[in-house]
Amino acid sequence: MNKDASEKWALILQQIGKSDELDDFSIKNFKNILSVHLSNTTSYLYKIKIKLDDKDKEDLLTSFLAMEKKNILRIYFTNPLSNVKWEYITPVVLLEIGEKSYIYTLNVDHIKGTITSSTINKEEVIIRVYVRKYFYPESIKNYSVRGVAPRKLKINFKLFEPEKFIEFLDTSGLFPMEIGVVAYTKQDRYSFVIDLMQSAVKMDVRNEKLPPQLKIKRSINQYLLLDTILANADLSEDSKIIMEAIFESNSITYMELLDMLKIPTERLDGYLSTLESKKWITKEGKYPKAVYLVDEEFLNSSNTVNQS
Repeated sequence: MNKDASEKWALILQQIGKSDELDDFSIKNFKNILSVHLSNTTSYLYKIKIKLDDKDKEDLLTSFLAMEKKNILRIYFTNPLSNVKWEYITPVVLLEIGEKSYIYTLNVDHIKGTITSSTINKEEVIIRVYVRKYFYPESIKNYSVRGVAPRKLKINFKLFEPEKFIEFLDTSGLFPMEIGVVAYTKQDRYSFVIDLMQSAVKMDVRNEKLPPQLKIKRSINQYLLLDTILANADLSEDSKIIMEAIFESNSITYMELLDMLKIPTERLDGYLSTLESKKWITKEGKYPKAVYLVDEEFLNSSNTVNQS
């Protein structure tokens, strides 16, 4: 890992972390976790460049920390993967976050996976942000007292308005490594998982793994329900991917999920059982021909989702 990058992020951790949890032990632990994170070979769809008002900024996290209500944060999506098919994703040029927020996209045929024209569409959006992956510092003293007991965080993980997300970072002491950014228009939802350490947008793992014909469109209220679940820190990353895939499908088979994630069957079984126990999804049939669908009663509860 680049030493300068390690020191930079460690300084930012000390800026936003709780002082009583920051010592040599927690900083060393953070650097070890950061090293593993940066060595991950995950494919990234885009790199991103940032401007706060008209000033170039080095990264998105420090831009969020410096942002005030009057500012406009611009996220430019650059250097997309070559030869990518746009099956489950829409090519984005720019996302503007401010008192009024906008998304700029290209026209795409999701079934063929092709961009149909170079015309840039501008739409007003509502932005929500949530933590996808994080580090929470713990001092050697508190770690020793806790022993083998699992650590429980009294933090309210949820979808945030951008200014509320900034307040959350200021008060929680949590260091976000990846975030979810969701842009809602009146009819569409655009969702990105942004690796703050790499300044990059992660590839949707469904792309070129699941037939695009499986994808169906939900209402914005239903997507708010889904994104509230994805903001839940108690769910594993694979569980979130599974939930999103099932939510946006008419139905999806066990074997399609297995091929998409490339994980051992016992792990997939565990994730699916957890989602079923929460009554978020239902299963029809038996292994290996089992088919999974989003639970209709759960889906109908979207009418009660608080959009604020």
